[in-house]
Amino acid sequence: MTRRRFKPIQADSGLAKSFSERRTPHAAVQDQLPTESQAEQSTGTSFYQNPCAIPPLLAVETPVQDDIVALIPKPAGEAGRPNAGGYSLEIKLKELGWRTTEIDSMQKLIKSLCNVHLDTSKPYSEQDADLKQLVINKVKLAFPILEAYVNTWPVTEMMKSVLKAARDKLKREKVQKAASVNLLVGYRGLFSFADLP
Repeated sequence: MTRRRFKPIQADSGLAKSFSERRTPHAAVQDQLPTESQAEQSTGTSFYQNPCAIPPLLAVETPVQDDIVALIPKPAGEAGRPNAGGYSLEIKLKELGWRTTEIDSMQKLIKSLCNVHLDTSKPYSEQDADLKQLVINKVKLAFPILEAYVNTWPVTEMMKSVLKAARDKLKREKVQKAASVNLLVGYRGLFSFADLP
């Protein structure tokens, strides 16, 4: 809903200057204005010496929106799953005007902050809430535009994907380590030192 408020305009603003440039009133109203002596008698001020003079502040009626700012909502679905009812975070951010370099630098920042402040072996839902908020606040300092997003959803979604990638990498490393240990045990089992001459 739009409300009307009176918004003060400074005397040095462009609108006020356009009014102050009119030194003489229009001929149709010239004779209706009080003379200098009449104005001084009725008000005791010298404001009417120049009938088109502007007081320091003018009140101009302007429509003003309510103080509620429309934030960018999170898209429906899960980030990173565009074929399963979700969306691609990178594509969505590009649609919202982000450049590829900005997305990449934000992702690198989030990755480094997650490695420093969060336990990368746990999913996003199991992280400490204060540490998550710390990461979000640091990213918002680097990218102030994130204030325009509901609950800074690009950061939280990117944190989820960074933590998921870190857990997947950890699982792969464990599987590779177990496979190399099994291979080494199997290799030793084939050639026992007792069989050697």
